[in-house]
Amino acid sequence: MAQSIEEIKKQLQEQMEFNKKLVERMDQQSMSHIREIQETRKQLAAAQEKKKWWEFWK
Repeated sequence: MAQSIEEIKKQLQEQMEFNKKLVERMDQQSMSHIREIQETRKQLAAAQEKKKWWEFWK
């Protein structure tokens, strides 16, 4: 019985480590996507301003 409990504890610990690594990887990917979206928004804003330079004097 004690051996079974130790084996279950070991499996639980391994699962917790796996989950932790998975969450970290997902967080990194999310932050990467957020940065890409922000960069795209900046580029779009810059492109829109370049198109409207001639409207400055209106």
